[in-house]
Parts: sequence; structure tokens; C-alpha cells
Amino acid sequence: MFRRFTIILISFFVLSILILTFSWNSDQGVEVYSSKPVIKVYRITQDLGGKWNSYSSLKEAWAREEILKDSDGILTGVKQTESIIVPSSTGLSVIAKRFSVAGQWGSRTAQLIVEGFYGEGKVYLNGINDINYIGEVKGIGGIHKLEISPSSFDFSQDNTIYIEFTPRTVQKEKLFGWIWPQKGRITGQIKLEAVPETTLDTTKLSFSYNRSTEQLVVTTILNHHQNLEKEPWVINGVLKNNGQKVAECLLPVSSNGKYAQQVDLIFNLPDPKFWSLENPYLYDLDLSVINSRGDQDSIQIPLGISQLTMELGKWKINNQDIDVKGLAITQEDEYVLRNQQAMPGWLQEAKDKGINVIYFMGFFPDESWLYAADEIGLGIWLELPVNMVPGKRIPNPNIYEGLIDFNSRHPSIMAWTLAKGLEPNQYSENYIQKFRQKISANKPVYHLTYSSGLEIIKGVENVILTADGFRGTWGSVNFSDSGGGDSDSSSSWKEEKTSAIVWFIWLSFISIQNFRAVKWNYSELANRNPKRAVRTAFFWQCLHLVSRLGTLGGVITSVLFRVPLDIPPWLPYDLEIIRILQIQNPFLIWFFISTFLIVWRLLQVGVSTSAFPNNPSSLGLACWLERKYGWIFLVGLGWLLTFYGFPFYLSLITYLLLSLIMLPLRISQVWKAGGKYTYLSLIPFTVGAGVLILGIGYREDFHYVWSMVLPEIILALSKITLPDWSNLLEKIFY
Repeated sequence: MFRRFTIILISFFVLSILILTFSWNSDQGVEVYSSKPVIKVYRITQDLGGKWNSYSSLKEAWAREEILKDSDGILTGVKQTESIIVPSSTGLSVIAKRFSVAGQWGSRTAQLIVEGFYGEGKVYLNGINDINYIGEVKGIGGIHKLEISPSSFDFSQDNTIYIEFTPRTVQKEKLFGWIWPQKGRITGQIKLEAVPETTLDTTKLSFSYNRSTEQLVVTTILNHHQNLEKEPWVINGVLKNNGQKVAECLLPVSSNGKYAQQVDLIFNLPDPKFWSLENPYLYDLDLSVINSRGDQDSIQIPLGISQLTMELGKWKINNQDIDVKGLAITQEDEYVLRNQQAMPGWLQEAKDKGINVIYFMGFFPDESWLYAADEIGLGIWLELPVNMVPGKRIPNPNIYEGLIDFNSRHPSIMAWTLAKGLEPNQYSENYIQKFRQKISANKPVYHLTYSSGLEIIKGVENVILTADGFRGTWGSVNFSDSGGGDSDSSSSWKEEKTSAIVWFIWLSFISIQNFRAVKWNYSELANRNPKRAVRTAFFWQCLHLVSRLGTLGGVITSVLFRVPLDIPPWLPYDLEIIRILQIQNPFLIWFFISTFLIVWRLLQVGVSTSAFPNNPSSLGLACWLERKYGWIFLVGLGWLLTFYGFPFYLSLITYLLLSLIMLPLRISQVWKAGGKYTYLSLIPFTVGAGVLILGIGYREDFHYVWSMVLPEIILALSKITLPDWSNLLEKIFY
């Protein structure tokens, strides 16, 4: 009997895996749009945005793409390829896209340009071997480029580009980031450009104005793509005011032996028009470079001149005080606004309401936000992705140089948050000191801390985060309505109440049947031909085991579907895993968790059967141990009461408390039967020891929790008010 029942239970577990695998719903995220490009680049360009094929591994991507190339289409229907949209908020593993290049690309070098790249991505073209490897992109936002030689393309047929994503190392450095790393994603434009021999690097442009000399300095990088033999080059810069030329610089350049060559253009500008929040004036800058053979590259870009300083804790722009009235938005907010193509209108509406600074919380925005803020006249407060990082794992500031390059290109960028939630120690102070040297000394920089009781970090202003925002002598920043971390515990499982009612009735029925069944002792497990009444008792006890673990599975499923996705915006964690689970069928999740717990219980009991007399079967011993779990219907009642005003965690607390209270009785029961209870702890102890050994390698995380997180948890718990039980009971019975 027990053997057949064991086979059935294990078969159910396998079945749950198969059903969940084939019915799994992928998170398609939301498509995000960028505004029309502000920088005008006169190059042959191919937009690679739009539909891409998504895969779980690089080998699968290559195999499927080769099948899709089959001209006869004989094998293309074997398995449907999952498609996604790029750019979007979707987490990515491996993506592939086919495209063609025409003869006009000729022998020109190409650049793959990716904006809003998160993670580490290896790029391959027309294969996945070493010879097809183009390069690697590492980003936490910003703009990234990879150079592709003409010989890598196939001009006779479609080319296929593959991008394999892994979480970036710096994303794993945050507190317990190694457990829950974020997936890679692309949230900006992705395109190919055919470039001339020498190009102007639009990602390295920077501007600065010197009042004493009345000169504007434009710094750029000349990228020489194939050789350095076509010198000299001539760079021409024209600064325009409403289409009228106001300054010009013509600069001949000779090679310095490097393929990336920095060049400074100096414009005499005695009476500039400064950019301000009230008057966001922008010049137009035309830049072009031409080599000795007439090969030319040209760009147009808006340019704003402003001078921001900080005196006595107050911000000043062009010597005028600014009272900061800021609004913080999260990346989820940004996804929604860009999906609705509402970004410029939203910024203008924010300004009309008196907001003068937008704070981007937890992410680096697409550059279209910065250009829009330049044009509208809004300040931008950026932050670097260094949040809740234990001291020894604080990254080297050099990896963020690509983000810092935006600093002098946009007059709207007014302040930086260098980190959030760092421990006050030498590591964090060294990080702040190094980064402070990379940003203009006049720009306000901050460290956001979660507690007022900690020591301050030297070299930077420390600002305390609160539930609704943060403030200082400079003004205040509030969280947007959609990013406040609402703690609503309502479930996204629509049928949960009905399921809880039916399940409680089932538990009551099982409890009654076990109470009515004949009482049996341990010796019956060795009886190969038990009486009918004992076999009936075995049957109901087995169902009780399944029902108890099914109850625990249901409660866990309930909690999963109650996790709010709008967590506090200052937490550096991505809830994509929870979001994906919540779009699955909750009954399948419940089925899988329950059968997994059953198999886990059989395994736990199975390794201990040798420590019991007569070496009973795993399921038989599990059913005998189940006799001390007769209280499980109370957990079902706790789940049901969740829908009548009781806390959603009541059922879990009930299960844990009753398990702990009944533990001595379970131990006594095992001893009386001649068994050893410690053997039942082998599996949990082994798993716990493995977690402990793994945790030792990441002891900095636990030190951070002890010194930074635990005090805040204790403080939060001290402020919790217990529910008024009399009112809750009144809701139920009246």
C-alpha cells in the first residue's frame, strides 16, 4: 500500500514540473520608446530595435536561428520561437536578430551602439565561436559602442547578431546580490552605424565655460577606426544662436599615435546666454571632421551653458539661489511613461506644478530625459548604482566614468548621489574621495543614509531617507505616488478566498476521519497483513500528510501572490522573479510547491528509517509521525480568516508556533518507539550547513545586516501596533 502511494506522490511531483514547464508564462515587460534623437549624426544607420528572438542559452539560440534560416521552412515549426521587443523592460538571457547590410556599407567600419544597457553582454555575429566574437558590453545604463570590421558581415545574405547576457559583477556586490542578481536588459536604442575612417565620439563630448577668459571649451574624442595614415584632420566647430553663427573654431589636428585622440576646441564667447530653470537657453553646435582624402563626419548637438555652485548648503545657478522642490521617480515609473510616450508632457506638467528637480531613484535614465530637461528647464539629480554595498565590496569609481561623461554635457544635471546606505568606514570614505575628484568641485554630491543613528561619512553631505522622501537645507525631494512602497497585502490570486474555504472544509473532513479511525501504534508498520480498520487508518493518515503539506504549499502560494511589487523605491532589488511567479496559474504554483514539500518530507524521513526498529518504509514512517500534526486544520482556519480582516501572515505564524510547541511530543514519540529523532534532522542540517558554509564566504553581508539593517528592523517592529482583535471578531460574527 505504502509503496503504491509513494509512487503516486512522486509521479504527481514530476507531473507538476511538466505542467508548469509547458504552461509557463514569460514576462514580456513593456516596450519603451525614446524621443526623436536630439543629436543629429550624418552616417549610414540601421535601427536594430523591434522584434528579437529570445532564448535560454547561446547554443539554443544558434541552433534555432540556423533552423530558421532553412529556406524550405521544413523544420521551422518544431518549436515556436519566443519573441520580445527591444528596447523594453524585459529581463534577457540570450537574444538574436537577423538583419541585412546593403552594398552602400561597402568597406566601412561599423559601430554597434547600445543605449540603456544593463548587465554584461557578449556579442557575436554570424555564429557563436571565438571567430564570431565581436566584443563585450558592460553597463549600468549609459551609452556603449562596439566596433565591427567590414569582414565580419555577410553581404550576400542575412546576418545574425547574438547577445548573451549575464548579471554585471557590480550588481552582485550589493547586499545579498549574489543570491538574487538582476537580469540584463536593454532600455534604449540599439543600432548599427557605418562610419567613416575618423569619427567624432558623441558619448565623450563635454562643455565648460571660463568666465575669466570668456571662452567656451568643447572637448571631444576623435576615433580613428582603421589606420592613422590619413592625417592631418581638420575639425570645424560652429556655435549658433537661433541659426546665426556666434562663434567658430577651425582646428587642424595631427596624429598623436593613438586611435582615440582627445581634442579641445576653444570658442571666444564674450557675452554668453546662460541656461537657467527660468530661461533654458540652448545653443546649437555643429561639429565636423575631415581627413586628407575628403572623408567627413558631422554631428549637430544642443549646448547649454550654466554655472552651478553650492554655498552654505544652498544650490546656486548663475549666482541665483535655488530652493529645491524635487520629485523622485523609479525605473518602473520611467518604463510606464516611456511606454505611453508621455515623458516630455510629464516633465512639463511637473514643472507647471512647481517641481524644479527630478530625481532618478535607483537607475540611470535614458539620455532623452536629460535632453528634454535641458529644453524644458528642469534640474536633474542623478545617482550612481552603489546601494547597500558592504564596505570591502564597494566598486572602483573608474567603472562609472561612462556615466560621469554625461555630467558636463547637460546643463540640467545639478547634483549627484554617490551612494546610498554605505557603512561609515574607511572603504566608503576612500570611494567618496575618489569620486569627488571626478565630478566638478562645484556640483553638490550626497550620500543617502537609512538611519540617523549612524556615524556620518566624511567628505560628503549625508542625507537621511524617510518614508516620503528626503530633505536638507537645499530643499526637499518627495517620492512619486507610484513609488511610495505601499504595503497593501491584497492578493492577485482572484480565486484564493474560494480556495481557502474549500480547503478548510477538506481539512475539517480529513481531521474528522482521522479522529474516527482506529488508533494504531508503531508496531503496525511491520505488519504485512494489517486488519482492514488499520489499513483504513493508514489511508486517512496518508491523506492527512498530503493535506498538511498541501496546506503549507497553499499558504506559501498565498504569500507569493500577496508580495507587493511597488516596494520602497530606495531598495536596490529587482522583483522580476516575483512578478513572473504572479503571472503564472496560482493553482499550478500551489500544486508544485505542495508536491515538492511532500517529496522533501519523504526524503527527510527516508534517510532516517535505518535509525528506527524494523526499518519501516519512508511513507509509512512519515504517516506514523503525522499523528502529532492533528492541528493542521487550525492553519487552514488562519488562512481563511485572512479574508475577514486578520493579518495575512496569521496562518504561517500558526504553523510555526504549533510546530514548535508540539516538537517535544514528537521527539518523545520517536524515543518511545525506539528511534532516534536526530536522524530526522540530517537533511535540514545538511542544507543548513551548506548555507552556513556559503554564508561564511559572504560574511560581509551578515556584518552589514548586523550593523545597518537589524537596528532599523528592531526600530520598525517597535512601532508596529497590534490589531484590535475585538473589532476583527466583530467583523466576522456581526
